[in-house]
Amino acid sequence: MAFIDSSLNAGGEKLRTQFKKGEVGFMASNGSICFFLEDVSETKAMTFVGNVTSNLDALKDVKPGDVFSITQAGT
Repeated sequence: MAFIDSSLNAGGEKLRTQFKKGEVGFMASNGSICFFLEDVSETKAMTFVGNVTSNLDALKDVKPGDVFSITQAGT
């Protein structure tokens, strides 16, 4: 799992603790966005917010302090 801190402020809706490879979750308790690099059967409860549609493996090489961008598919 890879995650980034954000300044998003939202409550948890339809919380899940199981995620599949390529899914993205939002952890309201600390504002983190989590990218699941493999299937996870048990994690902290978070809201499913989308899927990574390309270059998922590139996230495996991200290190603390790296900069990367996220764009909405089709834009």
